[in-house]
Amino acid sequence: MRREDLAGTTDRERLARLALDAIRRQGPEAVQEETLRMKSELFRLYGWEGYQRVIAKMESDLARLHESR
Repeated sequence: MRREDLAGTTDRERLARLALDAIRRQGPEAVQEETLRMKSELFRLYGWEGYQRVIAKMESDLARLHESR
């Protein structure tokens, strides 16, 4: 990721993007492993109903981002 791509983002967003880029560089297996880890953590934190709400919100946000492009 280029430095100018990070202009206007918060530190937290910047760190999240850098972490995601690092995982992507490791290959699809690393992405799958991290996805499973995050889903497990969401389930542990929020239970099944909370997990479903979080995933639905994330899917909605992604769809909105995709439409705006």
